[in-house]
Amino acid sequence: MKTLTLLILWLFCITPAFSQGWEEVGANTLKNNNFFGALCYDNGILYASGLYKDTVLHGYVSKWNGEQWQELGTGNNALNFISTPYKICVDEEHNIYVLGQLRTTEKWCVMKWNGASWRAQGAGDSVFSTYKGIYTFCTDKDGNVYVAGALNDTGGRYNVAKWDGTKWQQLGEGSNALNANDVIMALEANSKGNIYAAGEFKLLGNAYVAKWDGVSWSTLIVTNNKPNDIYRANEIRVLYIDEADNIYAGGEIVSADRNNCLAKWDGTSWIKVDNGNNSLNADQPSSIDLITGDKAGNIYVAGMGIVQHMWQPCVKKWDGISWDEVGIGSNSIHKNERIRSICTDSAGILYAGGMFMDKHTTDKYINVVKFDGKSLGNNLTGKGDINAWPNPAKDILYIEVNKYDEEYYLYDIKGVLMSKMQNKMSGAATNVIYLHDLAKGTYLLKKQNSAPFLFNKL
Repeated sequence: MKTLTLLILWLFCITPAFSQGWEEVGANTLKNNNFFGALCYDNGILYASGLYKDTVLHGYVSKWNGEQWQELGTGNNALNFISTPYKICVDEEHNIYVLGQLRTTEKWCVMKWNGASWRAQGAGDSVFSTYKGIYTFCTDKDGNVYVAGALNDTGGRYNVAKWDGTKWQQLGEGSNALNANDVIMALEANSKGNIYAAGEFKLLGNAYVAKWDGVSWSTLIVTNNKPNDIYRANEIRVLYIDEADNIYAGGEIVSADRNNCLAKWDGTSWIKVDNGNNSLNADQPSSIDLITGDKAGNIYVAGMGIVQHMWQPCVKKWDGISWDEVGIGSNSIHKNERIRSICTDSAGILYAGGMFMDKHTTDKYINVVKFDGKSLGNNLTGKGDINAWPNPAKDILYIEVNKYDEEYYLYDIKGVLMSKMQNKMSGAATNVIYLHDLAKGTYLLKKQNSAPFLFNKL
């Protein structure tokens, strides 16, 4: 039998600093706001946007300093929006950008925060003959800003506008124009500076993702003639590009088995994100409204779905092996309206923003909550038999134990027994397994007569 030596510490008198499920970030400090907008994490700081009302409506951006939320800009340096900033972007120099309507002109505008004050990028001027509204924007690696939505050129085509620091201009003209036939809802840039747009616009009956390479637009389209898992894309509401430049699309995207799914571009076609046996199908969001990821490669989606036989906001996590709800039972997000934004920080902690219920009352209020990765869904916790975290794990795996002489078995993905462990401490304890000697890959941890806990070693 192959044997692996693991150093195990049984901590029965030290309480680990992990929360149980979702918890508030700055309890009550955002209660008096009117609407929640977006979240963004950058350079050690968590940012949130929204709308609050005193005598008039005010769009705002706040940052979390570890103790309280602090608004960016007050008095003459205030944001001065009359709408909610639905998205926050950050460039490589850590400047903050938001999109909304100016109070003075009611025109749509991108505002830039340079650390001391807000400055308009173009103040709503554009090359478009019709200016119905801007729904999304992004920044690229060079600090250029791109906006899109219900923007029409002189030919009535929906397109993307670029701010180069001095003026707005249409991204592609003539034969190189985007030529979209409906509104653009999602806009993202990858590390190479390519721009990707998606929304309600269609080609051959399918919504598609359009790519700008600096010269012209091309299409990343769903076709029924290719052997992939995607049958039809009715609407693409959100795009996400991870650190490896993989592209994910969400919205109303239907797989070959007629279920809504998360789609990933594999370089030639769109594929459904699952492992064949585990998918979003059972308790899926009815549509995927939000996508984010972490540095470990986990992907998170959010939307409204069926959770415990009820329509509720839900967040699901894909770890490369299975989809699982983030927080179940008492660890779930308390019933609330639709989740408005999700993001992760450098430590892999997941944040969600929206209209949430207080844990102890029926009051709803705007707030931000976080989840540290503990107590995930049924598959990740062995259907309640094993509670371990984080997943994936790099150097350490924590396991909660409650029984004296309880035995644990570690297997590799082929089912080969790697190690046998036994608890010799009475009462509740936390097992710390050091994984330095393990090769990268997938492993199974189980007790006798229990469902296995699957985890990835990075």
